[in-house]
Amino acid sequence: MASGNFKVKIKLNPINQILKRHGLQQDGEVNLFLRNEVERYSDPYIPFRKSTLKNNKSHPNNHSIKYNSPYARYQYHGKVMVGKAPKKVTNKNLKYSGAPKRGAKWDKRMWNDRGKEICKNIKNFIKKGGT
Repeated sequence: MASGNFKVKIKLNPINQILKRHGLQQDGEVNLFLRNEVERYSDPYIPFRKSTLKNNKSHPNNHSIKYNSPYARYQYHGKVMVGKAPKKVTNKNLKYSGAPKRGAKWDKRMWNDRGKEICKNIKNFIKKGGT
């Protein structure tokens, strides 16, 4: 067999096209799935007295959850705030009904507890071709 030089030409699709085909673009179905998983798994971590905070939310896009209650920011940071708007932050921690699970920075705490499980769910979602 003779040895020689071979030329190989490889043509790749543009990255945006590849991402879109797999649902991985910013507002694709994988991001929507991730957002929905984060929302579902975060639910038991969100402060809850009358369910207003956890139920008063919107989805500006496939990768965001916005909590719309006027006090959502205060609850998220977990510090007592005083005075008229814009309120001043104190060093005093808020007390949460349902603590220690429910409380401040619910998304970060949930991710520490359940992030690996969510990643596994995403992997399975992609393997199955989405939806």
